[in-house]
Amino acid sequence: MIEQIPTRWHPRLAPQLTRNISIPAHWAPKNSLSRHLLQLSPLANVQSSWESYYQPSSSTPDNPESDDQQDLDDEDEELESWFSESNAPSKILSYLTDSSKIPLSSDSTTVLDIGTGNGSMLFQLVSEGGFNTGKMVGIDYSMNSVTLARRLASSKGMDGMKFDVCDVFAAQPSSGWAWKPHEGFDLILDKGTFDAMSLSEETYIDEDGTEKRICERYPEIVVGLVKKGGWVMVTSCNWTEDEVVRWFTVGTGGQLEVWGKVEYPKFIFGGVEGQEVAGVCFRRKDGASSGEEG
Repeated sequence: MIEQIPTRWHPRLAPQLTRNISIPAHWAPKNSLSRHLLQLSPLANVQSSWESYYQPSSSTPDNPESDDQQDLDDEDEELESWFSESNAPSKILSYLTDSSKIPLSSDSTTVLDIGTGNGSMLFQLVSEGGFNTGKMVGIDYSMNSVTLARRLASSKGMDGMKFDVCDVFAAQPSSGWAWKPHEGFDLILDKGTFDAMSLSEETYIDEDGTEKRICERYPEIVVGLVKKGGWVMVTSCNWTEDEVVRWFTVGTGGQLEVWGKVEYPKFIFGGVEGQEVAGVCFRRKDGASSGEEG
């Protein structure tokens, strides 16, 4: 169903109007809908912001120490997902557990969640999707995030799950990252991490001397983490579906191809049809045919 949205601000995101994130015009999305969403995205890609966001509530002066389990329950509820209002976690789970859409083996599939936050998506894959706890890896550059995810995993009896502090833009150790399988992961999840990177004005100088945004490196970094024939699931509230596709196909020199798409409610903004959330599943090429939308 397509919902007509007035040309004024999108109602769900209206409280974010006070944020003023400056994005150079030539770097911004061309589509008016995605420009709007980019301006209103809830958190910029500033590490201190994430550390503050994941700061344990029990460690603040205004919140005296309370029962540990209650703290865990409160944090799990409070920080569950950016996308919970769009039911994205459940939609992703439904897609990944439907063999007619993507042929994954829940017991043997290795999964990397980049920008894992509190690990909620991995917990859901295990508890509701039957995935193997020991095959789950979550990374985040926020120490507080990883600390929280580890605590929650322990409280849920999922100690076999691995969470590590990692900045994927940093140089790899000479021996490689300890959490990465030699051939790469079967499945990589990105649920807003690329969105946050897209908000950063940080740049780098490419090999040809061109100044580029840090986010332009990300799709190729992802390719280096997924095995040939493996999948990458990208969920975005900043970019339109078409823009996500261009970033991860053209941006990887064609190494990733569209495998399928997760459908979300559609609406019209400024005469342009779009979705509040874009979900695209890519596959690293190995000659296999594509799956279906779902």
